[in-house]
Amino acid sequence: MSKSNKDYLRDLPPFKDLTEKRFSSLAKYLRTLSFPKDHIIFNAGDIGDSFYVITKGTVRVFVQVPESEENIVLSNLTEGDYFGEMALLTGKQRSASIETVTDVSLLQLDKEGFDKLLEEDPKISISISHMISQRLEQANLQRAASEQFYKSKISPSGSLEDHPILEILKFCEENSLTGELQLEHNDKKAEISFIKGVVQKILMGDLSDAEAMDSLTQWQEGKFKIEPSLFSIEEDVMHDQEENEIKKTDSVKNEKKSTENIPVLLENFLIRSFTKLIDLVGSQKLKDITAKSQQQCIPFFPALKKCTFEVVPELKVDLKNKDDWTDKETLAIAVFLETIFKDCQSMVFGMPYLNLENLAGENSIHLKEISFFEYMAHAKEFTL
Repeated sequence: MSKSNKDYLRDLPPFKDLTEKRFSSLAKYLRTLSFPKDHIIFNAGDIGDSFYVITKGTVRVFVQVPESEENIVLSNLTEGDYFGEMALLTGKQRSASIETVTDVSLLQLDKEGFDKLLEEDPKISISISHMISQRLEQANLQRAASEQFYKSKISPSGSLEDHPILEILKFCEENSLTGELQLEHNDKKAEISFIKGVVQKILMGDLSDAEAMDSLTQWQEGKFKIEPSLFSIEEDVMHDQEENEIKKTDSVKNEKKSTENIPVLLENFLIRSFTKLIDLVGSQKLKDITAKSQQQCIPFFPALKKCTFEVVPELKVDLKNKDDWTDKETLAIAVFLETIFKDCQSMVFGMPYLNLENLAGENSIHLKEISFFEYMAHAKEFTL
């Protein structure tokens, strides 16, 4: 059964609590649009006058490198995602450009309709929407700045005399490269594949990965080329499929779930969050970030010292003190998770905004009942 325009809006925080009367009033300001593949919907710098929800297809968000013809892809958005809200709310110019990757269908709400909605129902979490907008804009700018640093620190191509092989490998790891490092030395060639900064495969003749790496570390001259492929559509599609499977499993597991066992509810949400973050930063980096965040939080929330948070070799979360759980422990988990999110954002080029309610899946309603999302909002202001 296909979703209606109302269904798509209901999935978004600013519109989920609208009454039927408000939706009827809003309907006259909505338009459905369709664009073919490779169409620019708007460019960075354009005046923002509309908010869009994707009902079909995929678009890419990108910015242009200053004084260059190169574009930096910030993220790919698919069905159910939205864009354009920053300029609509803040009155600023578009901070990024949007181009269709496939044929797309959109739901458009113009500024006139949005302003009218605010007049009729000022309780629409406008402050939260502003916060989301500012965070997304900051993430876009941070991604651009990081990519600029990436291009200035080590050129996408160059000589091994200027940049030793170990320096290049370290850079690829520290910057969570997803892509390929191509190397040439005399008549020899090698190709190293990375995912989130972790070496996946080394292609160098008939040599094994270990033999190839031993040989490469001896190369002192030659040339290299870095071919990043950040957040490919294929990865997004695979992740969406995995998310759908998780949602189906959780739907069965949580059919009779109540909020009586809050620790188990939070354990489930942490597992889902870690699963998403592994897809973005890799399991090894998440392991290090999680351990660091736990140590940072323990002085303020001693109960976290007894908790178990394992990422490798397999995900495991045990919040221990289940019988004597209090609101303070719930806040502790919120601060702990927010600390992890911040560290991940600082490591990944253009880490996409994580919608916590979507991430929670079937558990979203139960997490609302214990005010966990409110705890997460307050956790952003907590200074460790």
